[in-house]
Amino acid sequence: MSDELFVVTVTYSPGPHLDRFLATLGHATDRP
Repeated sequence: MSDELFVVTVTYSPGPHLDRFLATLGHATDRP
């Protein structure tokens, strides 16, 4: 298993929603 995770995000309206997604991405990918 790899320690890397690649994420691709496509958006047509960057702004608050994209900022929130990027801010929480690290928490969503934590492994115990």
